[in-house]
Amino acid sequence: MNNPYETNPYQQVYINQQMPIKKKKKNKNIVPIILMLLSFLCFVVFVALIIFYNTTENKNNNQNKNTVKVDSVFQNAYNATVMVKRYIGGTFKDSGSGFIYKTDNTYAYILTNEHVISGTVVVGILNKNNKEVEGTVLGSDKYLDIAVVRIKKEDAPAVAKINTKDKFKIGDKIYAIGTPVAETYFNSVTSGIISGIDRKLTLNVERQKDWIQKTIQVDAAINPGNSGGPLVNDKGEVIGINSIKLIDKTVEGMGFAIKMSDVMRHTKTLEANLKISRPKLGIRYLDINDKREILNNNINIPNNIKEGIVVLNAITGSSAYNSGLRRGDIIVKINNEIVYNQAYLKYILYQHQVGQTVDVYYYRDSKLQKTKVILESQ
Repeated sequence: MNNPYETNPYQQVYINQQMPIKKKKKNKNIVPIILMLLSFLCFVVFVALIIFYNTTENKNNNQNKNTVKVDSVFQNAYNATVMVKRYIGGTFKDSGSGFIYKTDNTYAYILTNEHVISGTVVVGILNKNNKEVEGTVLGSDKYLDIAVVRIKKEDAPAVAKINTKDKFKIGDKIYAIGTPVAETYFNSVTSGIISGIDRKLTLNVERQKDWIQKTIQVDAAINPGNSGGPLVNDKGEVIGINSIKLIDKTVEGMGFAIKMSDVMRHTKTLEANLKISRPKLGIRYLDINDKREILNNNINIPNNIKEGIVVLNAITGSSAYNSGLRRGDIIVKINNEIVYNQAYLKYILYQHQVGQTVDVYYYRDSKLQKTKVILESQ
């Protein structure tokens, strides 16, 4: 482009001849300004598109839990399943799963495992609407490994159907629902079959191998974070709480759930923030395998007795004392159930109620004897 302020040869002639010429109007160069405006507009549009995309993406992600398609058979159980987040001192520690099992006029109630909420009274509850709310731990029991958490009714998307009839059998189809590993895998569903019924697992609660947990064995994948989630039958009913997985290099597909028939007997007690009342005999004892402690207490065990618990002493005034049990007696059976060790003693006793009378079979001086004991409250 020619510079408007320069003259051409013809203009130069007129100038030399001092002839009057018409001056052209000076035009401002607005091209750079227009380019700058266009660049700015493009930048604004680009930023707006990014914001719109991210907003839409987040909205879609937040709606995933609502829009995800679920088989109608267990849709209700799926919607009732929640993620349970454990916070200690305001800091997130770990998480498990749970499910809403009932509501009243004001609140909704969630079942989960005791080990999921251990050490805290307030937890975060993330429901299928991607809404995290505060949950209050009402009560828990470390032996059954169950806990009840309460949230507002308005935050409960659904209530699971509970089946306590125990009419399942080996080979029945089941589904495990929960949030394994992290929130990314919220409400994952795995499937399998019932592999075993009334499996008795020896667990550590207050000391080594002191409790027997009766469970349903399944081959559906149960991973860290699944604990507390529902085990659902092919009718969409919750029949158990996923709780334990055997971990070993040589073991695959061995998960365990607590039966709902065992759980629902105690929910009202936990809802009221009360301790589950359990019976006792009124004795101090040792496991028959605690050879060193038995020796230290100068108690002799006949070589032919391999199972049972050894009475250290019957507490004076207790029902066991009044029934004639004494130091050195070896209890081997209660009613018709064998007392293999301390874990089985608790397991058998805790199937009964305080005030019930049981037949106690024991060895004294190598002779099998029997007495009746009224179970006392702990």
